[in-house]
Amino acid sequence: GIIIVSVPSKNIPLQKKHFRHYDINLLNNHFKGFKMIESYYVVKNGYIYFFLSKVLWRLNVLGRFQKFIYRFLIRFIYNANQKTGRHLIAVFKKL
Repeated sequence: GIIIVSVPSKNIPLQKKHFRHYDINLLNNHFKGFKMIESYYVVKNGYIYFFLSKVLWRLNVLGRFQKFIYRFLIRFIYNANQKTGRHLIAVFKKL
């Protein structure tokens, strides 16, 4: 079988609601008996993320700009890498 795991990455400070944050090596250690077949870092850290998450969402200004904002998010926020991603998504396959 296949399992998809979504966890916070080590690129953001640990919060009270999370037990730990992960990188690829730590996640692999927790899934012995599985092989990681894909991994993605998503939600890029930075000022744009802060502005969108703290300001726009609270002001509820999505409405008519929703399509534009969605395209912007995909291009500048969701595509991250190992150094900038706030979140790690991995796909494992049972050995």
